[in-house]
Amino acid sequence: MNPHLILTSFAYHPHAQFHLSHRQVLIIILALCGYTPQEAAGKMNLTLETVYTYRRRIMKRLGFETFEGVLGWIMHERVLTVEKAQEDEKK
Repeated sequence: MNPHLILTSFAYHPHAQFHLSHRQVLIIILALCGYTPQEAAGKMNLTLETVYTYRRRIMKRLGFETFEGVLGWIMHERVLTVEKAQEDEKK
């Protein structure tokens, strides 16, 4: 799966009024794709502490106490669907 394709899908979603940076969105996408924080750090060439900082800022901005809450909300509200992104990639 190409995270950049999913990033585009998320960043331009009609309800994307979250004011998240592209890196913050990529952190979310990698988590939804099953990457651990350590794997995300390696993929993005960041330190693990930086990944956790991004996650804390995402939680604060979206009003969640846990990062899992953020991911659950995104999937429940269908702000981003991994299945949709995988279908788009096949085109």
